[in-house]
Amino acid sequence: MPNLFARTLLFLSSYFPLTVIFALRNYSACYTAAMCVLAVGCVSLLVLLVYFRKAKSLQPVQLTVAEVHSKNAEAMSYLVTYVIPFVELPVDDWKKLTSLLVFFLVIGVIYISSNMIHINPMLNFFGLNIFEVRNPQGYTFALICRRNHLQLNETLNVRQLGHELMFEG
Repeated sequence: MPNLFARTLLFLSSYFPLTVIFALRNYSACYTAAMCVLAVGCVSLLVLLVYFRKAKSLQPVQLTVAEVHSKNAEAMSYLVTYVIPFVELPVDDWKKLTSLLVFFLVIGVIYISSNMIHINPMLNFFGLNIFEVRNPQGYTFALICRRNHLQLNETLNVRQLGHELMFEG
């Protein structure tokens, strides 16, 4: 499983588009909250990009593809949570705002603890694809890479970002 930092970073960056929508929709009603949310989104996205750039300097390991499944389509199901900003957001009622924050906290805990890193529309936006790859020894990894297809029995040079997360940069 990827380390807690990587999982949290992937979760936060997955909501970058939502932070932009929230900021645009609430700019005039609550400028400070809109800019704070947008700042969190921007910082998480920038840190993700820096994280992947640094990952390229890790020592590569070889990963042989025994079985592969694309996980790109699952990002679409995650977009359901993007409907939330189009409902009137309670920026002026602290009870409603707190309940919304609790909702996102619960989503975050589920995302991070369930190792749902492959559900991140920002990875797709940057041209990265997510595959579930099983090696000949039977271990399964999430692989983030620019390739559109992987061949069976192909050997890849990847960087290990966590126990079950690989990056071909």
